[in-house]
Amino acid sequence: MVTPHGLVAGAVLNFAKEKFSGDELFSVLETYMRFLTTQNAKLSDTLVSNPQKAFEQVVAAYTQRKFIEPLAKGKDSKTTEKHFLINESKRLNLEYYKNNCIAFFIPAAFTAVAILEKDAFRFSAAELRSGYEFWQDFFKYEFAYEIDNTLEFNVRKSIKALIDNAVVIPHKTLPDTYDITPAALRKLNLFSLFLKTYLESYWIVLSYYKRSRQNSGNAKDRLKKIVARGNRMFKRKEIDRKEALSRVSYQNAVEFFTSKGIKGSDDTEKIQTYAEAIQRALTHLRP
Repeated sequence: MVTPHGLVAGAVLNFAKEKFSGDELFSVLETYMRFLTTQNAKLSDTLVSNPQKAFEQVVAAYTQRKFIEPLAKGKDSKTTEKHFLINESKRLNLEYYKNNCIAFFIPAAFTAVAILEKDAFRFSAAELRSGYEFWQDFFKYEFAYEIDNTLEFNVRKSIKALIDNAVVIPHKTLPDTYDITPAALRKLNLFSLFLKTYLESYWIVLSYYKRSRQNSGNAKDRLKKIVARGNRMFKRKEIDRKEALSRVSYQNAVEFFTSKGIKGSDDTEKIQTYAEAIQRALTHLRP
């Protein structure tokens, strides 16, 4: 079930900048709510009855718990007129709540990344198949999928959801062809950004493999070295999100790369393939 706590946390974490306004936050939440409604997602009672009030209550609760900090002056300021600052030390708390609802956005996130990687304002559903399939396989240890749904079904369902949210527009004459307006690119990123934390976690692990020989230590030592590398990369600002420093995602990434035959720096070609894919995706994940 989707809760307002999860949605607000997801929206806050998907802001690139530390400071954001209440108007910006509620605009993102409106986009997410419209998407969830078209997907018939199971919503909490508070989201069904009065989502605006539910979001305002969560913002107040997150402010009280110092997850976010208000910057507006004056007690009489309305919520939507305030500006907020993300408390960097509380990002992991927000990540916990975000994980409550992220599964509902993953198919759309895969589709959004596949669209962005085309780097064009027009695409066909068939052109997205390979990209969607790649990312679905890449994150198979992170997310559970509906095994009865075909790849084509997932792609077309996601495209329809993006159409319903005015993110993509069906071409008037060309069949199975869709356009993206420059203004809609930001909305497309609102979905793709759900993958950024995981991409950065996997980039940390792949960076470890690029610099470590095969069979260099046992699993416990390997994880310890990956954790240390992630911390260094974060301090050097090579990755943006503190929540990417996740032992769970590190272990999932190790399992994935191992399943693809990557065991150390000697596996140059395979490492390069995934390194290029991660960096290509990250260049497009801009709010």
